[in-house]
Amino acid sequence: MEAENPRLQVRLAALLREEENLQQHLRDNQQRIASRIRENEILRVQQENFILQARTIGKISQYVETASSAEETSSLRAAIEAAQVRVAVLERELDPDTIRERLNAFLNIIGRYMTVYSEALELEQRGSQLRLDIRNLTVVADTLDGPVPLYRMGSAENWVGYHVLAHLALHKWFRQKRRPVPAFIIFDQPSQAHYPPDRDAEGSLDVLTDEDQRAVTQLFELVSNAAAEIGPDLQIIVMDHADLKPAWFAEAVVERWRGGEKLIPQHWVE
Repeated sequence: MEAENPRLQVRLAALLREEENLQQHLRDNQQRIASRIRENEILRVQQENFILQARTIGKISQYVETASSAEETSSLRAAIEAAQVRVAVLERELDPDTIRERLNAFLNIIGRYMTVYSEALELEQRGSQLRLDIRNLTVVADTLDGPVPLYRMGSAENWVGYHVLAHLALHKWFRQKRRPVPAFIIFDQPSQAHYPPDRDAEGSLDVLTDEDQRAVTQLFELVSNAAAEIGPDLQIIVMDHADLKPAWFAEAVVERWRGGEKLIPQHWVE
């Protein structure tokens, strides 16, 4: 047995290699069979599509051969021409370049409204051309030194002022175009940059500096003038602690929530 063992080991190794080769051939054959099955399925689907196409072409040919031609003055020809014109118009409206041009035109109009409104306020970058940057959702002032976005425009007074005039300009355009945007704006304490609540003093401006008094008055005058200009199609609601003395302000006041009066009446709570 010891003498025959090396020869048996060699034979066993040869048989194992032969087995591995056979297994590999089996795997290759299985892959080829699966590939042929997939190809047959693709051919079957293509054949079905060819048959369906042939049937469709046959039906169309039969209809064309049996249908009568429309007269030049036929209403059907007129309807087809009108439909073709309509398709051409819709294709132009859906063109990306056309959409981009229309959007830029509308933004230019809104920017012009913003620029006009800004002349009523003493804000930083006053006199510059304003525009909306819809990609970054901010207000930008175009100056001789380049564009200045809102976050680089200094104080809270500028931020509040530019937000107010941007909303007014947008809603003016919405109302002119009769867009389905709710026809009202609510401003909550737009004077907060000048008028801290801890110095309320019943809404009087006497506690403020002359510069702050002028800024608060200009802000409310802008809102009042915009409401008169765009109204009655737009309602502007302002909730603020400032209580100005001019008659136009008093006429616009609906409720004074002082001395226990609040937005939600107490009897509702009770």
